[in-house]
Amino acid sequence: MKTSSSILLLLFASLSIAQTVSLLPNAADFKDDCWTVRTFPGVSKETFGIKGTGTSLNGFVTWDSFSGSTGNYKMELQAVLESDGDSPYKLYIEGTEVASGRYPYADGSKDCNGNTYKVVWLDLGTHTIAEGNRIRYWAKSVYPCGSSHGQYSRFQEIRFTRVTQDATPPSPPENLVEIGTTNRSISLSWSASSDPESGISRYEVYIGETLKVTVSGEATSADITGLERNTGYTNIRVTAVNGAGLESEGGESITAHTANNPAPDGTIFIRAADGKLSNGMTMAYSNNVPGALGGNSLYGKNGTISGPSSDDSKVTYTIVIPDGNEGSYYAWFRGRYSFDGGNSFWMSVDDGAAQRILNGANTNGWHWEGHMADGAVDIGNLSAGRHTITITVREPANDNLLDVICLSRSSDYLPT
Repeated sequence: MKTSSSILLLLFASLSIAQTVSLLPNAADFKDDCWTVRTFPGVSKETFGIKGTGTSLNGFVTWDSFSGSTGNYKMELQAVLESDGDSPYKLYIEGTEVASGRYPYADGSKDCNGNTYKVVWLDLGTHTIAEGNRIRYWAKSVYPCGSSHGQYSRFQEIRFTRVTQDATPPSPPENLVEIGTTNRSISLSWSASSDPESGISRYEVYIGETLKVTVSGEATSADITGLERNTGYTNIRVTAVNGAGLESEGGESITAHTANNPAPDGTIFIRAADGKLSNGMTMAYSNNVPGALGGNSLYGKNGTISGPSSDDSKVTYTIVIPDGNEGSYYAWFRGRYSFDGGNSFWMSVDDGAAQRILNGANTNGWHWEGHMADGAVDIGNLSAGRHTITITVREPANDNLLDVICLSRSSDYLPT
């Protein structure tokens, strides 16, 4: 049998470790008759599990008196996972259930032909335990693959780690600087914060009072994306958050300005009105709807929110990718709409899967958008040669208008 050892590192950075108590099954004061030693190849640590009978059994393992001092403890179960079962378990302190769950499958999901064991630490949460408390562990064997083999709730140890609460925020990040910009992003760098009690869990990057991005506690840089082209941003700041969830003060704030780079080579602009219209796709003439860069814009009379159908209003375009410009492409759309129920279309390339486009905040003005606030729509890899672009109405409305389509080799480029 294949044996692997995997330790789930449960990082409670908010907690400083003071004392550890281990409860071993062979040191228990009482075990129901269903429990027995159940070894498996490659592991020397004594392991207990429920007897294999072909039918489910359940029972308790009991330790009459907790030897640690009274306090808060992080609790972990050293469990043996198997391919073919997900045994339920529960933990009780003085008769009160404080944790419960099911063993995960060793291979991620049930595999009746699998033969994998994994030793992992399962998180049972953090709880208050008094010295002398009675601890009881309950589990049940299961046979989801038939009576010939099952999951026997094997375990090796229950570990209790004494913790104390961190009440001090971390130091603020220092030396915040801009290290680069693109049309739609600002890159930042800073010096690490410190928190001797519980460590740094994450950094949060703000523009004003708006949280823009979160990075791990090990990071000292971040990219703020989804910004406007050629635009200044003030009061950019970074805070540190420790494991207890306490946030530092922000260090010095800075100002940065996004770039105004020209369109990348290979960028394609398509006037919405230049395609083949069908099923009620209709032209909104420029004299009635001013401001369209492409002259006349489009709206549709028929649409389906669950996905394109053969009866929906649509427009089809044929484009040619020149040799040397093949590769990944990203799409932007210049649109205008006035209410949330009529502001989206579908887009597909070469009759592939449809992606939702536009669908952002209500606006009565022309603007460039990919999908909501997600940025450009990734339309995949386009080879050199001819391709078909199909835009289908999702939410029909006379003022849900499409003006120009932009296909760019860069996800960062925002047309203007």
